[in-house]
Amino acid sequence: MFERGTPMQAIHHQWMLTFLVLVLLACSSGSQHTARNDFVELPGDDACVQQGDTIDNDMLVPEDDVLEEGAGVVDGRETEVPKCALPPPSSEPDKDAPVALFAMSSDEPSIPFPSNFFTKRVPTSPTGLALEIKEVNTVLLDKALEFIKTMIDIRPLLNESEGFATFAPVIFGFSERIDTTFAVEDPLSSGTQDYAFLMEIGPQGSDVCGEKVPVFIRVLEDESVSGIKSIVVLEPFLPLKPNARYAGIITRHLKGASGKNVVQHPDFRTLIESTTDSDHAREIREVEKCLQRLHPPLCLSDLAVATVFTTRDGPKTLLGKIRDYLYSEDAPPINFSLETTQSGDIAIYDALNIPNIPQGQDLSESSFAVFGTFDCPDFRGSDSNVHVDLTSAKPTPSGNLRARFILLFPKNMSMQPFRLVVLTHGHGGNKERVAYIAKRFGEQGLAIAGIDLIGHGDLKGTGSFMTFDDVPQVLGSLIQSNILLLRFFQVIEQFFSEIDLFPDGNGDGIKDLDLSNGFGYVGESLGSITGGAVCALDENCTAIVLNVGGGGLVNFAPEFVGPLLGSAGQVTYQGLRAGLAVVVEVFDPIAFAGLLRHKAVLMQAVVGDELLDGPPTWDMARATNLTYVCPCPKDAPFLPSAEAPFTGNALYYFDDARHGFFLADATNPSATDAARIQAAWFLKTATRKWRRGSSKRVRLCQKITERTRFGDRNPKCLRVLGKREGSWNFSVASADSDDGDKPIAKSVSRN
Repeated sequence: MFERGTPMQAIHHQWMLTFLVLVLLACSSGSQHTARNDFVELPGDDACVQQGDTIDNDMLVPEDDVLEEGAGVVDGRETEVPKCALPPPSSEPDKDAPVALFAMSSDEPSIPFPSNFFTKRVPTSPTGLALEIKEVNTVLLDKALEFIKTMIDIRPLLNESEGFATFAPVIFGFSERIDTTFAVEDPLSSGTQDYAFLMEIGPQGSDVCGEKVPVFIRVLEDESVSGIKSIVVLEPFLPLKPNARYAGIITRHLKGASGKNVVQHPDFRTLIESTTDSDHAREIREVEKCLQRLHPPLCLSDLAVATVFTTRDGPKTLLGKIRDYLYSEDAPPINFSLETTQSGDIAIYDALNIPNIPQGQDLSESSFAVFGTFDCPDFRGSDSNVHVDLTSAKPTPSGNLRARFILLFPKNMSMQPFRLVVLTHGHGGNKERVAYIAKRFGEQGLAIAGIDLIGHGDLKGTGSFMTFDDVPQVLGSLIQSNILLLRFFQVIEQFFSEIDLFPDGNGDGIKDLDLSNGFGYVGESLGSITGGAVCALDENCTAIVLNVGGGGLVNFAPEFVGPLLGSAGQVTYQGLRAGLAVVVEVFDPIAFAGLLRHKAVLMQAVVGDELLDGPPTWDMARATNLTYVCPCPKDAPFLPSAEAPFTGNALYYFDDARHGFFLADATNPSATDAARIQAAWFLKTATRKWRRGSSKRVRLCQKITERTRFGDRNPKCLRVLGKREGSWNFSVASADSDDGDKPIAKSVSRN
């Protein structure tokens, strides 16, 4: 249970929950991890069926295969086969034993969630399915839907999804309390558990079986819902594969607080004993084939309950489909132009006279800026949200936006052509915040392009992130901001390589920008969340700095949500997480993490960040295969760590800053400066084109003097060494305490 806070706290928590529902709390200021999935060996020729069963043709072993000792001769006839793990369940189970709930026909069904029971066939969707969430589904979801209905009815949004979330809890209900010692806080050991696990079962109709997936196993008591006293939650350690099928399993090895083993619900027993050809009966039989390959093997009768669900293909469903449309012949023209003076000349603004630039910023390393505009299709509907039509292969825009950008050039002519970095601001910011990073980025010869997100800067009035009584508008503003950034990347790729204005606005016959190895991206908070998804989809965005961002965004700030939930309990809270994760995965960076792992990625986090520190940071770092670079001012669970200097994509914590410190006049300017230096070096070297196989030795860090030190720690400098054999590397070097004004760089050979 959760306790209620004071009235003032309740107002604050209402604000926070609104942002949780929208996954915008953070915004207000693929491939799998193979190293983590090798827990259970799954040989393909083992079989385990009930003794005396007839082996069907699907289990025949080719003649040239060698059977393991003890296996029967597999020739289609009845034969002795390995037994299952447990005796068959009693026809009259102990009435006091915990029942694994699976009611299908009652007024309050209790099927585990997620489940393909709540889907329908849609051949045109990426998975061949669409969610079908009705008024009554399962109590494990419906209590959450009822709870947030006063804010938003998410059923229509759920039904636009082609599958379930790749990073969300799998929830099972029980009639009695479960022994809490069965909880597992170390997901790397979860593959050894025989009482609760999650495993891939392959496409429908196939014999493919995946491995057990590392999960956290939560045992949570909750009597707020009639008939339920405990729930068991399986939380994936890493995002599941998109467009894949998984089975969540609870076996009869699990015990209640009374010490008695859990038993099957009659409706679940009916399902596993069914010989019909229904989709659900077929899926359960396919689960059995995979269970038989485990060591020790399991059979359906060993299970207390199971759920089969298909994950959505978030990157391809909405943003991926819209990106394909923008590059197609059906899309409207970009209509790109640089702004001009009344006489028709391109308007060139000296660095000291750029309109609307924040006052007091050091632009000494910048030469001049230009502004430009481009068209972007607007995909928001009549309710101001962006919707997915799974029956249509082509999205349809509803209007057009005229967006404006700034392009700020560095001063040092010797670095021409300049590499390009795109900056996206946080909530409340604008494109002119390029001024905050102009000095440090200009020192490294980086040109900076900035745009306004929806509802900000020159796009003020086109949407809102703060309209709490209009949730669809807030969702639409966020998604359309992603689309705007997709379009701007298209503008860069088609037009920026031809710009020749440097050094005085008239050009010198040399192209100003070098995009031969892509461009970099840096986003703060809202810009970090937006860029995480969009950069994953664009092959030319090769290096990304995510400042105070994260992923798996429905998992953040439970301390704010808990008091608001009051007596609603864990059934409501976990169902809320599972349902909202489906809605937000169209833009949640963690759903795109598999694509980001092939790029250069640096996450900059803040110790004690009131908005995004904790699970959203760690989850995103694990999903993108980052290493925690030390000295480490706080724990980051289940992340590998390394001392500087280090090679590889990384997470770095600042322990003397706060959320929003990167693009503001921070309370600790030394920490802010160090973060900007770090980001500039990272992006400069990540977008440098290296010859394959080069053995050139490189300096890791520029000269950093005493004035950039922060707290008791020395500044760190991250630097990408280059792209080699398809992987990006960067290094971190730290200064010795007695360096003074000496350069702190160290040299290493590229590996």
